[in-house]
Amino acid sequence: MDDRSPELFKLSNQLIEVYVQDIFTRNEVELSKIKDRMTDEQREHIKNTVNMLKKQVDDFLHNQNNRKQVTEESEEATPSESPLRAKILGEDKKEN
Repeated sequence: MDDRSPELFKLSNQLIEVYVQDIFTRNEVELSKIKDRMTDEQREHIKNTVNMLKKQVDDFLHNQNNRKQVTEESEEATPSESPLRAKILGEDKKEN
């Protein structure tokens, strides 16, 4: 996809960890107690949700990368001179 995707993945994971830790701290929740009370079904649901969000982020980044490439290609295909300017410059060259 992109050579920055591992960095973005690491950054997003760090932000999620900080966010979750902050929520636990504000609500005075101990992680060990939560792990003991969580059912296998809840764990599976959380894993599925995280995987779905990762896929959405990857798709979004891929689409952004494709849009960037299309924009760059269209800028390269666009002539740097306007047709009117080219015509005027062409007439100047003919007169000289």
